[in-house]
Amino acid sequence: MYDPFSGSGTISGAGRSLVGSVNVSLSSPIGSNVVSGRFFGPGAAEVGAAFGSSRGSDNFTVGTLIGRRGTTAPVVETLSSLISTGSLRYEQFSLRVDTSGQGIGLPVSVEFNGGIESRVTLDPAAQTFDFENGYAHGPSELVTAESDGRFSVYRRTNVSTPITYRMYNQGSGNTELPLDFVSFALTDRFGLSVIPFGLRSSPLFIPVAGRATFDGVFYGDALSAGSANRYGLRGLATLTADFGALTIGGSFTAAATFQGTTTDLGRFTLANGRIGQYSPNTPNGRPDNLFSADISGTPGTIGSVSGAFFGPAVQELGATVRLVTPGSGVTLLGQGVIVAKRGAVDSTPAPPSPPAPTPLANTSFDPLTRSDTFAATVQSASAVYPGNGTSPASPKTMPLTVRYDAATQSYTVMEGGASTTFAPGDKVASNRLADTFRTSGSSGNDTVQLTPTGARGAIGTRYVAGGIWSRDAKAGGVLSVLMRSFVFGIPTTISDIPTTGTASFGVVLNGVQPISETSPPPHLSQVNGSGLFSVDWARATVSGNGAVYLRSAFSPTMPAPGSFDYTGSIANGQLSGVLTIKDAVGSGPSGPANGMFYGPGAGEIGLSYSLTSGTPIRSGVGVITGTRATTAPAFETLTSLLSDVSLGSIRTSLSIPMPSQTTSAGTPIELSGVDVGAGYDRFNIDGNFAPAEAVPAESDARFTTFRRSNSSSVDTVRVYRAGSGNTELALSYASLAVRDFVPTAAGSARVTSTHAFGLPTLASFLPRTTLFTSLTARRLSADAPFFLFVEPRREWLVRGVVGGTFRQATIAGFAPVVRLIAERNSSTVALFEYRRLAAEIGITKAF
Repeated sequence: MYDPFSGSGTISGAGRSLVGSVNVSLSSPIGSNVVSGRFFGPGAAEVGAAFGSSRGSDNFTVGTLIGRRGTTAPVVETLSSLISTGSLRYEQFSLRVDTSGQGIGLPVSVEFNGGIESRVTLDPAAQTFDFENGYAHGPSELVTAESDGRFSVYRRTNVSTPITYRMYNQGSGNTELPLDFVSFALTDRFGLSVIPFGLRSSPLFIPVAGRATFDGVFYGDALSAGSANRYGLRGLATLTADFGALTIGGSFTAAATFQGTTTDLGRFTLANGRIGQYSPNTPNGRPDNLFSADISGTPGTIGSVSGAFFGPAVQELGATVRLVTPGSGVTLLGQGVIVAKRGAVDSTPAPPSPPAPTPLANTSFDPLTRSDTFAATVQSASAVYPGNGTSPASPKTMPLTVRYDAATQSYTVMEGGASTTFAPGDKVASNRLADTFRTSGSSGNDTVQLTPTGARGAIGTRYVAGGIWSRDAKAGGVLSVLMRSFVFGIPTTISDIPTTGTASFGVVLNGVQPISETSPPPHLSQVNGSGLFSVDWARATVSGNGAVYLRSAFSPTMPAPGSFDYTGSIANGQLSGVLTIKDAVGSGPSGPANGMFYGPGAGEIGLSYSLTSGTPIRSGVGVITGTRATTAPAFETLTSLLSDVSLGSIRTSLSIPMPSQTTSAGTPIELSGVDVGAGYDRFNIDGNFAPAEAVPAESDARFTTFRRSNSSSVDTVRVYRAGSGNTELALSYASLAVRDFVPTAAGSARVTSTHAFGLPTLASFLPRTTLFTSLTARRLSADAPFFLFVEPRREWLVRGVVGGTFRQATIAGFAPVVRLIAERNSSTVALFEYRRLAAEIGITKAF
């Protein structure tokens, strides 16, 4: 604890010496000390003095005072600059789980254990700490992979049950909240425990008037009543102390995270807050440095806060929190700690600041600048090879976290007891939808696909990313693949999610699904696509659909068109729904797709899904990420292919007689194939053509010419350029090629062929209704009047037609056609004037 001292004296004599006394408290008054000293330096810039006293034969006090001109007292000692080993008081609270009744059908019970006052010993020289367990934890136990700018994680493993301490970093090195005089630890040593500690303020330094606001953070753990599921707690706190009235109030927010899903528990308010307890041990009847308050919040919430002020000038505070709340859908028994830093002392109350998002080490993915740990929303599925094997393990979903290490630019994905770390050197492939990393170890082969963000990504997300982690391992002669999909990032706080109006999101889908194989290695085919999601904020609903390509696992891939549909709802900031991926004939598996909104104002969306229909080819996982947009993104064109592809083509050819031949022949239209390289610069059109075989002199803005010559033939291919570079017709999805094969051997035929190819459209996405209309005006003017009439006949006929062809009602290839016809004939001869309305129904078929 910081204790006060005070002194007074006089300046006298020719040497302008100091003579006086100083009183030092040291937790209990020890009396007055004689002081003798003088000024030093030019203009009496510095001062120095010695003091001493004696009270009896065994009580002596001696010391020195030195100083320089200034208006504030210097900060000599903080937690990160302790002068010597310090023993600091703390009060520990813990949660414990009683599982003794599980075997006889009773639920798991949770109980609080708290109020245990003890001490922590900090050794600044050895950089160790000891929470009175006789063991000094230090640098050798630091777990760098789990530490970041907020916490340093220490783990003792040389015991039967490992002990973990998460120590909140002190000083300017803490990227979230730099504190000097108070800190805390979260540990599993006694159940789940919170331990705030620090350099406490002296009761004599507690202000007697004015107000001060303390802004900080809340961390803790919670267990669900009846099941003892563990939740992590995190939030922000703003506490206001009225030192004149000896009251304290304010509020804090809390969000609970379980298995990668975060639920906003809302805001909790401090009530009946009081500063200090009058005690004979406090000088002059002043309050001590403690405070306490009750907690109110969601109906059914109960709890309490108890804490103390820290620092020589009451700069900071720390408090333990005990909380019971039903805010997550189940009753949570939670405990935590609030640490906060003080602003200026105000004479008038200031309104509380609005809640801000829980601070993280990074504010966006564009770019990630600091090490950080993200909780993820995860889905899982499995496959077995061969398909009739017995799986050695069933898929299960457990909490998954993603850890980014800024120093090595590596990621660590952790779920339960499994983890994998991948660095830039492990990257084996990359495109706009995914960077693919592959590692091998004793536990199996790991493949991770991570969606790029920012300018490198397909749609430029800045606050959400997705990943797919697959691990294949063999056990009992059966090869199994466990697939996990996950989304993570900087989630939108519930208060920042709109509650009125609508919004749309352009989304991209990236997934994998196994292909049934009889021998290793297992092959995972890709599912890639894009679509448009619509959100009704008032109704809390989400729906959307899009197009996908289902790709084979071999190169070049054969993209088969498909589609996807999603319907879901929003509750407590979370998205939950069902995704269905359909093939070309409209059938396919469904499965859960859950996630949340990310970034300011719910500007981005992220979902992870799993499809598990029970057979390997029908299972799969994937992620959907998106940003605000009004149209679905064009994620893949011929000039932006994700991989080498094999595309279906329509081919015609003509055989031309060469010398010694007398007949020519042509082939009818036939279906064929064209292989196209990812850069649209390599083709297999009845033969491979590489960039080195291009003929620039014969190429232009419309066509690129390739030629291969040998002793037996000259083979030339002209490929129509795709994209905006074509000055004649800029096409994105369709193209053509002309091949001219000229043999040199006598008796051979020259073959010229044309090929139309491209990325196919799903049949169900083709327009299924055609509407048409026409308007006709016709003039008739006779040369002379008919003998029965006085005037020549003159007429105007106006005819309008509106109709449609409805292919969605096709039967045996025939589609119905409906026309509505309206006519008006105006004539100088009344006999020929008329109006006509008609309807026609027919059928049509295309050949």
